[in-house]
Amino acid sequence: MSANRIAETLTWLGGGEWREVGERHERSMHVTAGVVVLFGAVLAWLVSTLAITEATHVKGHEELPSGGHENCPVVAMRSAHSRPPDVPPA
Repeated sequence: MSANRIAETLTWLGGGEWREVGERHERSMHVTAGVVVLFGAVLAWLVSTLAITEATHVKGHEELPSGGHENCPVVAMRSAHSRPPDVPPA
């Protein structure tokens, strides 16, 4: 990708149209705004990815009896009427 194509894309992200922006300082303003918009988008993507990762991770499931780590402890996957055979009596 050429530098001119990158500048055109950043100008578009910054709210300008490459062909309509005539003066050099105007183009640089739109390119700078495009960089800020791109940085904000990347930062928002990173924060949302981390938030979703943390929200879907269930803490404490590693300590469940054998086979229990495959099921989420928050959701009842099996009937609670009987005790699993691999759990020692209380």
